Amino acid sequence: MIASSYRRLATIAFIATMCGACDSLPGRPTTADLPLRPSAITDFSQLYSENCAGCHGADGRFGAAIALNNPTYLVIADDASMRAVVANGVRGTAMPPFALSAGGSLTDKQIGILIDGMRKKWAGVANLAEGAPSYASKEAGNPNRGASIYAANCQSCHGTDGKGGTAGGSILDAYYLSLVSDQYLRTITIVGRTDLHHPDWKQYPSGKPLKSDQVSDVVAWLVSKRPPVPASINAIAVAIFAIPILGYVLSPARRFTWLDWISLGNLTDYPENQTRLSEYVNPYRKPWDGETARIPCWVRRMSGDSFQVFAINCTHLGCPVRWFAESELFMCPCHGGAFYADGRHASGPPPRPLYQYQHKVEGGQLWVRAGELPTLGQPEV
Repeated sequence: MIASSYRRLATIAFIATMCGACDSLPGRPTTADLPLRPSAITDFSQLYSENCAGCHGADGRFGAAIALNNPTYLVIADDASMRAVVANGVRGTAMPPFALSAGGSLTDKQIGILIDGMRKKWAGVANLAEGAPSYASKEAGNPNRGASIYAANCQSCHGTDGKGGTAGGSILDAYYLSLVSDQYLRTITIVGRTDLHHPDWKQYPSGKPLKSDQVSDVVAWLVSKRPPVPASINAIAVAIFAIPILGYVLSPARRFTWLDWISLGNLTDYPENQTRLSEYVNPYRKPWDGETARIPCWVRRMSGDSFQVFAINCTHLGCPVRWFAESELFMCPCHGGAFYADGRHASGPPPRPLYQYQHKVEGGQLWVRAGELPTLGQPEV
């Protein structure tokens, strides 16, 4: 009885050990190895560098857009104002919306992390902007008064006509005024650009701090110099955007399909229970296509005549995926996307499974219907 009990215990221990070993096979990715989903990123530095640094500078300064590393700005702009800009963007400017609800890529939590991070990292003393004009205008500006305020505070750098001086460039450039909002002009007038030696509201040459209504007047004068967009340009812009949209909507009714059946070789080239890289030559290639006419694809043979043929392109941004037999995963080395052996999405930013080709087995060969790459509009060609 005792010997039998020992044998049973030994058997149970062995089974438990083998079950535990299944999760530690060589090449099998651990939870720590899996890429972090974009929506799960909570590190301020990473969020800022990936979403903000391109326009506002790596350290919040010396960028094309307003310096966020400006304590005065962080005092006068409250959280609600900053969140509105980040989430919804600024219409008519290069500032896009970042909130998921507005077509962006950031969650509400991530937007909050960005705002909190900027305040913790770059905010100055609490009374730094004491007496500063309000962030948002509370009164309509007068361009005639604005011209006089400009002459007393701005022309020494930007010139008497606003088209550039010895210490500053043109602020009446038509392209500049067309790309910035009224709020941007107000903000820059109040907080300045310390990274570019532009004074704030209390450091202008007149020696007198600007009041809120004076800032409104200067902004009104600048806005009065903004050239109107001609109706013809509006019509051209509408046409530019409308043509591809109409083409997409109407394409199913008028589209000619560039597809043909192409052989990927003999069935014996593809062992069962394996995934192999193959390629075909685009049947509709042009003389100048060169090597780009050779299209790679992944062929998975489960058994017999059961196949899957995947496009090599990741469904995130189209980067080529690689097959890792040890972990039985397709992985994108560029952005961390991962797919299971059957093409299903496993982790990372790709929003859908791998695209697949239609295929058939005929005459001892594997054929794919090729010529056009699978896309979101036609996930299987």
